[in-house]
This record gives sequence, C-alpha cells and structure tokens, in this order.
Amino acid sequence: MKKLILLILILTLNCSFAQTNPAIHQLINKVNSDSLYEFLNILTGEKPVTLFSGPIRIDSRYSFNVSNGYAAEYLFRKLSGYGYKTFRQDFGQNGQNIYAYHYGTEKPNQYVMLCAHYDSMPSGNAAPGADDNGTGTAAVIEAARILKDFYPEYTIIFALWDQEEQGLIGSGYYAYQASVRNDPIIAVINLDMIGYDGNNDGKMEIHTRDISTSVSLANRIKELNSLYQINLSADIINPGTDRSDHASFWIYKYPAVLLIESFADFNPYYHQTSDTIDKINRIYFHRNTMLALAAVGDYAKVAADSTTIGDLPFTYHLFQNYPNPFNSSTIIKYYVEKEAHVKLVVYDILGNEVAVLVDKVQTPNFYDFTFDASKIRGGLSSGIYFYTMYSGNYSNAKKMLFVK
Repeated sequence: MKKLILLILILTLNCSFAQTNPAIHQLINKVNSDSLYEFLNILTGEKPVTLFSGPIRIDSRYSFNVSNGYAAEYLFRKLSGYGYKTFRQDFGQNGQNIYAYHYGTEKPNQYVMLCAHYDSMPSGNAAPGADDNGTGTAAVIEAARILKDFYPEYTIIFALWDQEEQGLIGSGYYAYQASVRNDPIIAVINLDMIGYDGNNDGKMEIHTRDISTSVSLANRIKELNSLYQINLSADIINPGTDRSDHASFWIYKYPAVLLIESFADFNPYYHQTSDTIDKINRIYFHRNTMLALAAVGDYAKVAADSTTIGDLPFTYHLFQNYPNPFNSSTIIKYYVEKEAHVKLVVYDILGNEVAVLVDKVQTPNFYDFTFDASKIRGGLSSGIYFYTMYSGNYSNAKKMLFVK
C-alpha cells in the first residue's frame, strides 16, 4: 500500500512538472513591486516625469483633461523605449490609444493581447485613478519591460486604451478596425482594477462569456494560478460583466477575458479623487500582475530569455523572421549552442546567393540580425527568399516573403 501511495505521488509530481514552462517561471519571478510602484507613482501624479521641456505631473487622466495627453506621451515613450514598434491611434474627440508589437518568432501573424485602459475618473484636475486603472496600466508596462528579453512564438500586443470611462470608446475603435482587417487575435487579456484587496483574502475574478474560446481562456488562466503557485483565490464569472474593454472584443467574436479584483470587496474609492496609491494592496497587486504575465507567456508560448540559457535545454535554433512578409527590413533571430563559426546566408528562390549576413565565430547566445533589402546592390524584386544558418554540422533554412 505504501509503495502504491509513493508511486501515485511520484506520478503526480512528474505530471505537474511536465506541465510547467521554465520560461514562465522566469517571467513571473521578474515581476518587481518597486517597478510597478514607480509606474503607478508617475501615472497618479505622485511623482513627476520628464516630458517635453521639463518635469510634469500627471494629476488627472480624465480623458478630456490636458494631463491625460501627458499620460499618453509617457506610455508611448515607455513602450518605444523598450525597443517595441509602438503606435498612437487617434480617434473621436482627443482620444488616443497607445499600443506596441513584440513580434513572434514562429507565428508572427497571430496575436496575443494584454491590455488595460489608462484614462480615469472623476472629471476635473484631480483624477489619480490609482486602482482604476493605474494598476492595470502599470501591469501592462511591467509586462512589456520584462518580456522584451524573451522570445514569444506568437506576436504579443501591449495595448493601452483611452476613453474607457466614456463607454469603451478607445477599445471599441481598435476592435472594430481589427475585425475589418480580420486580425487573427487568439486571446485578449484585459486588466482593470487589480490592486484593491481591502480584506486581504486574495480573491480576484476572471470574467468570461460563451464567445469564441473565451471560456477555455478563463479556465486556463485559473489553472495557471495553481500551476505556478501564484496564490490568488481566482473565481471564474460566466456570464461576466461587459463593463470593461474586453467586451469590445466580444462584439467581434474574439476570445477575451477580464482580470479584476473581487466584486464582493469592491473598491469604495472608485471614481473618486481618493482613489490614491496608498489604498493599493502591494502583495495583491504584485500577484495579479504575475498571473497576467503567466497568461500572456503561456498563450504566446515564450521561450527563455538570453540571461539563463545555460540552465535550459537549448540547441542551435533558427527562428522565423519578423515581420513576415516585410518591406523593407526584417529581423532574423538565431541561437548558437557553443562557440563555433556561424554563417547566415540569404538566397533567392532559384538558389542564388543574395547576401551573406553573418560569417564569423560566435559564442553561445541569442543573436538577431536586421536584414534590409533596400541595401542590396541592384535591389530585390518582390517574392520568396530563403535564409539559411550553418554552424558545424547544423544547418537550417526558413522562407520569407519580401513585398515592395
């Protein structure tokens, strides 16, 4: 009997271990409370930030207050400063969404979105909105800070919406445009009010509905909470509320969920000037950010960052270029297992050599090379090309599409 119990325990432990991803352990362990609070102090006006000609305080993020424009500028600079291709999307009256792409290595044309609204209430010159929704916004920025050193298979979109408080206007505008483009968004993870836990019970909610794969997305996030021992008490709400930005994506049948604090312990400072940073539960906020990051990492299938490759079973690897198709430049990433001579060559569809990108000895690490087709003598015609990596006995080729 004891042997049977021992066998069951071993099998259980092995199954649990097999389901975890070392890269996600790395991700969530990099969440830093000081970093989160640095972002939150700036977003609530507690601390000035240098924009334009000098220090500025973001005292209000009410959509029609000039200070909300400072918030948009701050968020744009943070995302672009991490090296992401970052965009401003103007809409309606003074509305501005900020979003950035972290391109995937294998499936760059499929998207996992982490989002939050950055505008706040009440109207006027004082709207700190620490919990609603400084916490969600800070968590998205923290995720972007951490993920810049990781390699997702799917493209991650970090999105920050404006004018949520006026009726989901910013996210609604983006979601409509995405549906028109037929964007293949496989998961939308929306963060709204993830910092208030007045009774310290650790309860949070995952809101979903029977739309596309939203329910399985919610179930998986709850599973990740247990799998990675984040120690929140997560409840799935179905049908969930439609009063935050995930609902804009439900309209167009995209899978989407909302991560939010417990409605049973709702923030009493909601939409008041007293929604300040001192009301935030630091540990709870930290854990909710960890869960969001675990969800993004899981759905985008992140690989480990370059600082810990010695601990992981990586071999030589050539990643898919991104963006793909491209015009006129694209990034090619690869991993070198041991010190060796590496050659990276581009060929046309007939096998003619177009360019030698790398031809030297390199040490074990991740590398990336920007291939700029406009710099090839004589220029390239639109069409299919191949790039091949050679190192020792290793060789691998991948296809890319150049479109003028």
